[in-house]
Amino acid sequence: MFSKPRIISTFASFVVIYFFPWIFYTYLAVDFFESQMITDVSRGDDMLLLPLTIGCLIMAYMF
Repeated sequence: MFSKPRIISTFASFVVIYFFPWIFYTYLAVDFFESQMITDVSRGDDMLLLPLTIGCLIMAYMF
């Protein structure tokens, strides 16, 4: 169940699942989302990274 190929593939999938959206929204689609932004709308809460990280790790293990 926790063989070496499974751990390596889980880690590789986790890196892609965790960092690809950040790269996409920060570098590739920034012009589109800046033009679509609504003004005077604030997000009060900060993003909780622990549940996001755990969820990405679970998804990487499952796939």
